[in-house]
Amino acid sequence: MTRRIFLHHHIFKNAGSTIDWILERNFQKDFTSIEIDNSSWRITESMIFNLLHQKQNLIAVSSHHLNGQIFEYEAYVFFDIVFIRHPIDRLRSIYDYYRKLPHPTNEVESASHNFGLGDFLKFLLEFHPHQINDAQVNILANQGKYYRPPGESDLELARSKILKMALLGSLEMFDESLVVGRYFLHPAWNKLDLTYKPQNVAANKKSNLQDRLSEIKALCGEQVYDQLLRMNQLDLRLLEAVNLEVQRRAKLVPDFNQKLDDFKTNCLALI
Repeated sequence: MTRRIFLHHHIFKNAGSTIDWILERNFQKDFTSIEIDNSSWRITESMIFNLLHQKQNLIAVSSHHLNGQIFEYEAYVFFDIVFIRHPIDRLRSIYDYYRKLPHPTNEVESASHNFGLGDFLKFLLEFHPHQINDAQVNILANQGKYYRPPGESDLELARSKILKMALLGSLEMFDESLVVGRYFLHPAWNKLDLTYKPQNVAANKKSNLQDRLSEIKALCGEQVYDQLLRMNQLDLRLLEAVNLEVQRRAKLVPDFNQKLDDFKTNCLALI
């Protein structure tokens, strides 16, 4: 009998905690979140199949170490999930997250405690390009292994993977992405509920993306901000591709706007 499995490719600071909340709410004990130690940098095919063999109840798996791998095995049908974010907005979220850690464990986390946002971003630009250079494309194309600046071939590989996923989306079109996903997943998961209560949201976060970007630019300065944009052109193009795909799928959903309004109302009821 074929098993249907959700795989959440949890990219750090891309609303993954909210997606995990949705999956756990739907599947409870049949959902698990797994991480691996530093000796391995990604989940391999043997790891995922051994896990599913050992835990026959599992329906949904989430991990920061699921980085765009495509698994194929005749006994399983995988429903992949991934969300993309504006790369500069994501960097601010990473900074805010690290600053809340009570005990920094590495120099990047320590830098967030010692520097304001502008100097922190300068520090990353100077010493940690892997964290700041088209990181989302690199995660999806190279499973996060960084040894050169990502290029056009990496963007094409990341885009080809993500556009095939069952539930893809962006933080900028989060609700739209979930409404689209719910509609097209209905034949396989007719009881799936994708309404959510936002998780790990900063209390002082501006609701409008452009307002957040303007604030970041003001804090780090035009020169640093322009360098960040240059180093994230591929991530920006990937984000554009995802948003266009969500829009394409949305046009195929009957009464999409009404479904979106109902979805937002139902989400508000959870808060």
